[in-house]
Amino acid sequence: RDRSVSRGLGDVYKRQFQNYLKGDVFENALELLFRARTMYIELLPSSFSPASSSDPSSPSSSSTSRKLSLSSPSSSSKNSKKDIELKLVEIYDLLGDIDQELEDFAQSISDYQESIRYYSLAVSMENDEKVINIYLKMAESLRWLDSDDKNITKV
Repeated sequence: RDRSVSRGLGDVYKRQFQNYLKGDVFENALELLFRARTMYIELLPSSFSPASSSDPSSPSSSSTSRKLSLSSPSSSSKNSKKDIELKLVEIYDLLGDIDQELEDFAQSISDYQESIRYYSLAVSMENDEKVINIYLKMAESLRWLDSDDKNITKV
């Protein structure tokens, strides 16, 4: 009986994903990245995610606190937090790349900064090639940023 439920959910997810293959695939891919970013941010404890709401009456924060209270403070929960932060690094890095291609350099810099911030929370950043590549992409965005938009905060 459990298999039929999980198989039914798989069919639902498959149908929902197929909807993203219709229409403007680029816009749909961006929407998927935004949704993934939101979902991962909601999974982090509120002290680590600036975008999550601190209002306990909101549905997302109450479900997040329920999910977090069910897990024990063992090494596996620490690993999952680290895994979530590393996934957010990848998502923000991809969003920065996309914004750079769209010539929205101010937004790409912001995305790269968030990527570096989550990376610093997840692992030690000393001489890490991933961080160096993100900084290089951010430097490229800064190079092309209009002089009117140079009110970007320093990293």
